[in-house]
Amino acid sequence: MNSNESLFEKVKEYIANLKSTTLEEKTEYTDREYLSILFNNLKPNSDITIQHEPKRSKKGFGSPDYVIRVNKSIVGYIEVKRIEQNLDETLKSDQIKKYKELSDNIILTNYIEFILIRSKEVIEREVLIFKSDLEKPKPTVSDTKINSVIDVFRNFFSTAPQRIKNIEELASFLSYRARMLKELIEKNLELSIFSKKTNTLVSTYNVLKENIYSNNFSINEFSDSIAQTITYGVFIARLNNKENIKISFNNIKEFIPSNFSLIRDILNLINDIGVNREYNSLKWILEEIINVVNSIDAELIFNEFSFTRTTLISKDPYLYFYEDFLAKYDANLRKAKGVYYTPSPVVNFIVSSLQKVLKKEFKLELGFATRDQVTVLDFATGTGTFLLEVIKAILDKITEKSGKRPEYIDNHILKNIYGFEYLMAPYAVAHLKLSQYLKEVCNVDFDNERTRLQVFLTNTLDITKIPDQKGLAGFFPAISEENELTNEVKHKEILVILGNPPYSTGSKNNNEYILNLMKKYKEIEGKSIKEKALISLNDDYAKFIRFAESKFEKPEEGLLGVITNNGYLDNITFRGMRYHLLKTFDEIYILNLHGNIRKKEKTDDGSIDENVFDIQTGVAIAIFIKFKEKEKKNKLASVYYKSIKGKREEKYEFLNKNNIYSITLEKLECSPPNYFFIKKDLSSEDIYSKGISLNYIFNEYSVGVKTHKDKIAIDYTEENLLNKLNDFANLKEEDARNKYGIEKDSRDWKLAKAQEFLKSTNIDKNYVKQIQYRPFDSRFIYYSKNKGVVSIPLYKTMKHILEIENNIGIVATRFLSSNNFCHVLATSNIIEMGLISNRTSEAGYIFPLYIKEDQGVFSVIKENFKKDEKDNKDIFREFINTKYSKIFTPEEILGYIYAVLYSNIYRTRFIEFLKIDFPKIIFVDSVEIFEKLSRLGTSIINAHLLKDNLEIDRSIGEHTIKINQNKNKVIEKILYKEDTKELYYNPTCCFNNVSKEVYEYEIGSYQIIKNYLKYRKGKKLNIDEIEHLEKVIKVIHFTIKVQKEIDKIISTLKEFNE
Repeated sequence: MNSNESLFEKVKEYIANLKSTTLEEKTEYTDREYLSILFNNLKPNSDITIQHEPKRSKKGFGSPDYVIRVNKSIVGYIEVKRIEQNLDETLKSDQIKKYKELSDNIILTNYIEFILIRSKEVIEREVLIFKSDLEKPKPTVSDTKINSVIDVFRNFFSTAPQRIKNIEELASFLSYRARMLKELIEKNLELSIFSKKTNTLVSTYNVLKENIYSNNFSINEFSDSIAQTITYGVFIARLNNKENIKISFNNIKEFIPSNFSLIRDILNLINDIGVNREYNSLKWILEEIINVVNSIDAELIFNEFSFTRTTLISKDPYLYFYEDFLAKYDANLRKAKGVYYTPSPVVNFIVSSLQKVLKKEFKLELGFATRDQVTVLDFATGTGTFLLEVIKAILDKITEKSGKRPEYIDNHILKNIYGFEYLMAPYAVAHLKLSQYLKEVCNVDFDNERTRLQVFLTNTLDITKIPDQKGLAGFFPAISEENELTNEVKHKEILVILGNPPYSTGSKNNNEYILNLMKKYKEIEGKSIKEKALISLNDDYAKFIRFAESKFEKPEEGLLGVITNNGYLDNITFRGMRYHLLKTFDEIYILNLHGNIRKKEKTDDGSIDENVFDIQTGVAIAIFIKFKEKEKKNKLASVYYKSIKGKREEKYEFLNKNNIYSITLEKLECSPPNYFFIKKDLSSEDIYSKGISLNYIFNEYSVGVKTHKDKIAIDYTEENLLNKLNDFANLKEEDARNKYGIEKDSRDWKLAKAQEFLKSTNIDKNYVKQIQYRPFDSRFIYYSKNKGVVSIPLYKTMKHILEIENNIGIVATRFLSSNNFCHVLATSNIIEMGLISNRTSEAGYIFPLYIKEDQGVFSVIKENFKKDEKDNKDIFREFINTKYSKIFTPEEILGYIYAVLYSNIYRTRFIEFLKIDFPKIIFVDSVEIFEKLSRLGTSIINAHLLKDNLEIDRSIGEHTIKINQNKNKVIEKILYKEDTKELYYNPTCCFNNVSKEVYEYEIGSYQIIKNYLKYRKGKKLNIDEIEHLEKVIKVIHFTIKVQKEIDKIISTLKEFNE
């Protein structure tokens, strides 16, 4: 650095230059040249380079104004604002927050004030000269101020390049930069498409969208894929850079193995970004990614990412790294895509089980290493964890000492072991991981043109060929080549298929090929399954299993090993799938690992059952075997089952030590009509089967209203709803999306059409109806007969509730995915589909007591009991009138039904049957017992309708403010104190005398009182809401009391206890 005296002069020169234009004339860039001169004068040596980035686009995305490097490594940023800018406001901005994530060394300035940010905190702040002083003819600046500013820069420039010393740091540093790269690619691509530009980025997007993703590839998804793939491409280059040469835009492809052809093609983008000015907004963040990779400690690279030298507990450092990266990069995206990579104990169990089957049942002594007979496909490769374990199993049989490994690698591992992966980033990681393993353990040279992993970027569930191979080959030759090879494999016979397919009911895989295959899962013995909704079968994992199964229908033998969502084991919607699997295979082994958080599964000792993944859905391992030998073939497969519950680590230990032949399994009787793949207690079937199902008691019923946009169509008050809809209807479409968080339209709900509908109705309050939204939580909905802001109004059924005064509907579920049945509620309002459960499979159905029939110009109100479809005969009413010597009213019958459904004995004893269809009501023979139960059930109905003529304890649930000076009734934190029976919703306000049983009481999936408060968190309770909650607490207390009375009667009845 120049002498201190010289520096003082340079700073004074800078101040003089600032005075050369008036404050009114200055823009953000007027004095930028003088500022650059100052920075270069203050830098301590020539090793430091200060790069001034070009002006950012008006869209507001781009790099910091200055990037500071030491020997090509980035060490800090300088961000410059207009001279009048308040830097306190800038410090709070998203822009600075983002820069803080990228660098621990930042200067923020507005030309006259300099702020040093270190480790996300302001550590120094100095004002060189006040703005008002610049207007003076001869401003004086004290030496102290000048010296303080010099010290700020001395501190700033003294920062050394950061070395990354562990995998966690690397994942964290790369994930944030990759996320920023994604955002910038998305903005750049949107702008290019809007401007109708045809550049490399647009061309790459179009090629991938049309040829890999069947035009089902959004700009957001593309940006995500490319950002991750580029990041991993840079990382691959670093791993292959043994000479420790600095990676740059110019040399990156030199370090990518020649046979990673698709990754090399994608990395052509890096060259373009490096030289093309239109990508300046991307260049700086890509430089950041390269800088991070160049900053990795060499020891980390060659030890932590070594399969033989790593100190990680996981012996798969790439999986460990990618999981950590993905969690930090975008946890929500990971969830939406169903991207959860398989823990090694699960992989070990599946691969070792398949190895045993190959040796024991298929008589292949070398198992996976039988090179002339065994072909393997991982149909959802992910990061290649399953394929790595298969390769290890092969190499375990073919030792290095045998001298045969090179031939087995060339003619078996690189020829007969296949992988399909749909997402670009894990595809890149799989190539990286498998190549590094073979390179490290077997010295395989992946720069040899003939050395190629058979892992392909493709959609397993789509067999569409790319139509224009010639045009594609010119721009993206690797995709053209991969598509040809992929299609060969998709039509080839495979002996073993394995993997962990994605779980997603929102599957986008709806091409003709897979939908035709899935038709078999919707029938049994050629007869269609009559279900109103088979949405669960749309889940990707079911489609992947169907794909695999189809590969084994013609060959004489085959083997499938998977871990998937365990819903197909007993969900009634999957009975056709189970039947078809029983027909295709000869033996099926199920290891149910449970772990369903939503079901609140428990172990035998009452502790929480943990999932082997970080997901809420329960999972199961399944091994499906098809034998060649006729003596082993069965009309329907033999199914063997074992259930494992407990802590995650306990499950891992079990899986690591076992395979399907080392554990005790129970043979299941998979009988019609449901063919369950799970052990069920059906001992009470004879008793339960004598009951009558709700859909055979009531004639008209339907699932609840579905809005698809509750935040628009529903609100707490009529006034709030109308105000919101007025605002929403009159906003521009883009503004409405931004304000109300509506990213995408759905098939049944379009924003523009909703706005058009609202305007056509003039936002008329006559459309506002009360809706039972959650248990004891009614709200207001803008409701019409046809689609409006409500996508599925179901008016045909709901009109009976709306148009018949004091009509009652009983709400229940058809299917139950949880282990407790408490899914019943009476209401006098129309209902929302999620009224009694937030689980899609537990949708609420409403059965009105009365219906309105039009007869010419008149309408007649009739009881809604089952009629014969042929002759319109009153089937259920005839049954009741014949069974009993007394004629019961519809209300009395409903009271009896409600009593049965609220019996805890009934709910527990018949739980297995309540899971698979509408509840069946068992009718007692005795008129006297019928009447007793009817009265008790009617009393609960009246309580649930919040009628005032209840005999309830007034001391229960009274609202109290503990400190009179603080009467704030805002819901903050919900806290229940069991010892004092107090339920607090903020430090001073509570409800008294609330028993634990009442507080924890559930209807469906909702803990009633807690949920009511939780929905309103941050809101102030008004007097109506307080008195409503007081009443609800009393009603729950009353319900529990009457339930015990009902059980006292039912426990003695032969009809329920034979």
